Amino acid sequence: MLKGILIPDKLFIQVMQAPLQNFYDISTSLVFDGLPRSIAQAVWLNKSLTEQQIEICKAIYLDVSLEEMTKRVAKRLVCMSCHAPNGYYNGQEKCDFCGGELAQRVDDESTTVHDRLLEYQKQTEPLIKLYKADNKLIEIDGEQPIHIVFADLIKSLQLSLLPDIPDISLEHSIDL
Repeated sequence: MLKGILIPDKLFIQVMQAPLQNFYDISTSLVFDGLPRSIAQAVWLNKSLTEQQIEICKAIYLDVSLEEMTKRVAKRLVCMSCHAPNGYYNGQEKCDFCGGELAQRVDDESTTVHDRLLEYQKQTEPLIKLYKADNKLIEIDGEQPIHIVFADLIKSLQLSLLPDIPDISLEHSIDL
């Protein structure tokens, strides 16, 4: 992590193997955040889920430019005591959870961020094409305000997974 590199496929499989093998309740929906990040990870994940009769229904891609991602990552803070993420720098100096001191992650410094994000794009671009070809990709403009991103995501999931349910407007239900 300190070098800012992405998790290697072999380590991904080692970390994910036990939880997926012990997941028996197929009536429960699963949401994976930030993975898979490579074709090899996607192939392994699909095989593991298929063995349990679970299908990947949708893959969500929040489309954010390299420039915007770099800006956002440079502002991320983590607690030095409990290691909890604390959002973006806004003058806050103490952790919301334990009151510990906040600092930028070592792998979020500008020297490593750019290379890590380029590697992320290189590895995930084939995934985007794979899920798009399988008609499983939901693309959301991630550069919009967060409440719009959230509303777009819910609406896209609703339309693709629950097409027979009447439209739910979130515009008035979100406290801005």
